[in-house]
Amino acid sequence: MEHAVELPEDIQEQMEALSEQGEEAMDQGRYEEALDLYNQALAILPEPREDWEAYVWLKAAMGDACFFMDRFDDGLDHFYEAYTAAGPQNMNPFIVYRLGQIYRRMDDEENAVEFLMRAYMLEGEDIFEDEDDLIYLRNRVELDDDYDDEESGYSYNDDDDDDYGGGSSRFDDEGFSRGYIPRDDYEEYGDD
Repeated sequence: MEHAVELPEDIQEQMEALSEQGEEAMDQGRYEEALDLYNQALAILPEPREDWEAYVWLKAAMGDACFFMDRFDDGLDHFYEAYTAAGPQNMNPFIVYRLGQIYRRMDDEENAVEFLMRAYMLEGEDIFEDEDDLIYLRNRVELDDDYDDEESGYSYNDDDDDDYGGGSSRFDDEGFSRGYIPRDDYEEYGDD
């Protein structure tokens, strides 16, 4: 999806002020306040909100606040909305990494491994803030600079020119996970 480049100046100023306050609240561990501030910033984006670049980082910031409050269902929703809005041409390694972390904390091993592997393919070990996540991934997938394991569905090497990180057969042509079921569709699959 193409994102609009610049917001009108008055909206940009309001967004920056709210975002700075949200970042300050996050830094001080006031995650609920940060979530509220990011939500206010999101509300002033012109419609359709998803068309603005700010939508992606606001949704990611909201997901991050939820992550730190252990509200993983909400965090998953926010991060997946950011992931979808960014699209494969603008894949953000942090968003992909957080999705892997959230799935791991929700005991969804298949999706956790998929997204942690995708983050690894985009940024290598540097993306892993929590070494336990890297160990978790290493215990499930062989990681090296020229990796190809058709049985697991993962394929990666340094010569891969794919914008969103490689040839995982668990991702569709758009770069989205085939295993992810959006929360709105849970009922259809019998999950509550």
